[in-house]
Amino acid sequence: MSDTPNRLPADAPHGLGGAAIDRSRPLRFRLNGRVIDGFAGDTVLSATLAAGIGIAGRHGDEALALEEGFAPLVSAGRDLVLPMDRTPALDGLELTTIGTRRDPIASGGLLGALRNRLLGPARTLNHRFGDVSAPLPPWHHAAPSETLSVDFVIIGGGVAGLSAAATAAAAGKSAVLVERSEALGGAVGYFGAVDNEAPPEATIAALSGRLGPAVTVLTHAEAFAIAGTTVRVHQVRIEGNRPVARVLAIEARHVVLATGAVERLPVFPGNRTPGIVGGLAAYQRA
Repeated sequence: MSDTPNRLPADAPHGLGGAAIDRSRPLRFRLNGRVIDGFAGDTVLSATLAAGIGIAGRHGDEALALEEGFAPLVSAGRDLVLPMDRTPALDGLELTTIGTRRDPIASGGLLGALRNRLLGPARTLNHRFGDVSAPLPPWHHAAPSETLSVDFVIIGGGVAGLSAAATAAAAGKSAVLVERSEALGGAVGYFGAVDNEAPPEATIAALSGRLGPAVTVLTHAEAFAIAGTTVRVHQVRIEGNRPVARVLAIEARHVVLATGAVERLPVFPGNRTPGIVGGLAAYQRA
């Protein structure tokens, strides 16, 4: 059985072969004691999903899908708490999910190994939801470690955000561009070119080339609070092949929201069932 049963092959059609990952650079880490295989370019969440773990846990008797908007935080030790979807997968990481677990031995220890041999690897993180309210991420209460002052802070690194940053740079203004993922461009690859537009890759390259030194790009970063024109941002970075996190306060004269559209499944029985995703989510996971 493949160690990544939910990962499409490199030659999958329609751009679903995993453009964000480098298959020549495999890596391996542990999550709740279970070995997870991935590649450079994976996040902890994308590698976990590719490994066949598609269930975050249960609310009552209902299984809830593990997904970008619904994933437990992970601990990397030393009081370091990180988001699964913004933390790059790194070789040798030892991570533990945070929250109430139904079956702590499902993925580790002798009983976990016996279960895996008899029934196959667990497809769930075994969390229990609904008993208590989920706490806010700890960085929501953390003091910023650094303060930046710029003309513009632009939230979202898709085509709209890149265009805003490029326009600011052309006007001689300073800007900070905040993007949750590792790469800029947002969902332009999913929607593709229209009529006589340039291919998505060319559009992203052209806009990125216009940013210049006055634009600071923060990837793996999320804006979580805005007070006036001060934006607080949490960013995950890599230092010494280990993940680290920081909170920044960005003081700006103007705040530009370029977060794009949010894909929401229609309301129907089972729309939170593992394996039910929208087209954009499927494309981004590939």
